Amino acid sequence: MYMSDKLSDNSDSDDRFSLSESLSVKLVSFMLKRIPKLKKMIENNLISDNECFTNSRMFYNLIKFNDCLVRDVMIPRTEIYAIDITDVPDSKNLIDKVVKGQYTRIPAYENNLDNIIGFIHIKDIISNFYNEFNARNIIREVMYIPPSMKAVNLFIKMQSSHIHVAIVIDEYGGTEGLVTMADLIEEVVGDIGDEHDVPTVPSIVNISDDKVEVNARVLVKDLEETFNIDLRDCKEDDYVTIGGLILSMIGRVPVVNEVFEHKSGAIFSIKEVDDRCIYKIIIDLSNVKKIDLKVDH
Repeated sequence: MYMSDKLSDNSDSDDRFSLSESLSVKLVSFMLKRIPKLKKMIENNLISDNECFTNSRMFYNLIKFNDCLVRDVMIPRTEIYAIDITDVPDSKNLIDKVVKGQYTRIPAYENNLDNIIGFIHIKDIISNFYNEFNARNIIREVMYIPPSMKAVNLFIKMQSSHIHVAIVIDEYGGTEGLVTMADLIEEVVGDIGDEHDVPTVPSIVNISDDKVEVNARVLVKDLEETFNIDLRDCKEDDYVTIGGLILSMIGRVPVVNEVFEHKSGAIFSIKEVDDRCIYKIIIDLSNVKKIDLKVDH
């Protein structure tokens, strides 16, 4: 006998952040009020950019953040892991998809990604884990914003509305990207973690000297820096992860055991994938030319 489909009230929205997130919100809010004074000190050479960076990394990041647009910090469309709410016939199916994605907040859409109707929080699933429930009853509200919005204004809006997930909409009403409050905070204070994060296996696993297995969510820049290689045509490419690179390269979701050769010489073999998302890839780097990665000063 199933329990009632009616779940606990979810009207609080997403305002019950982890302790680290809550403290970070207060810290960023405090620092935002001091941006004009700090900028004036730098302009008057009372403190150098280098000194500001060395002695106060967060203030340096905050000044950059104050000038950022949403498009500069968003997760691009090709990187979004989302769930089609019409394709989850029961709670078990939904739980399987959430666990597979390994995210704490997952957008939910109807039929296609341009019709995102909200998001699902993993703790709502955990609290109803032993009950049969309707997935639509735990969908939380998102806000819809343009890519030209200032990131700092989005932070303020999220803080006041207690809606901590925003969908970036292009001029035609399509989904262009995704931003969470945690993404904005991490632009300033670095990785804050999440008490609800799902533990994961290592993102890069060495198989041999020139062959690795990677999680599709590994950042391209991290793989480049780890192995001193270059996988991007330019730094403005519309992807940030290895999975996004593959989607950009072939223009579709691949199938298991499909193999692709990148112009750098890297060979990608798809190890784990479903009809919407890549999960694991084996990369052969034996034919990739090593480079010296310079750090700009």
